[in-house]
Amino acid sequence: AVVHFLERTGLMQEDPEWRRGGKAPLVITSRGYEFMLLDVHVQVWQFVLQYLKSLQMKFRNDKKAQEIQSEALLFLICLSYCRVGEAYPAENSHEGFF
Repeated sequence: AVVHFLERTGLMQEDPEWRRGGKAPLVITSRGYEFMLLDVHVQVWQFVLQYLKSLQMKFRNDKKAQEIQSEALLFLICLSYCRVGEAYPAENSHEGFF
């Protein structure tokens, strides 16, 4: 999921100079270097926004798409109040949400 995020947002790309066979390795782009220089809180929000966009795309034909996005945002807010080592009850979450 993280690699997909990095490619989709243009932070990394396949090495354009790769001449050997097989799949080219990923290299960081200039946009990726700029991202690394951002404040960590801005970076986290970039991940959150991309996650919400991916949910929107995944459930775009689902009538409950808005509900799923709201649930995801609520989960992230709840997660911010969790403590390390304590469980988060996920039994009420939408199937396929995680």
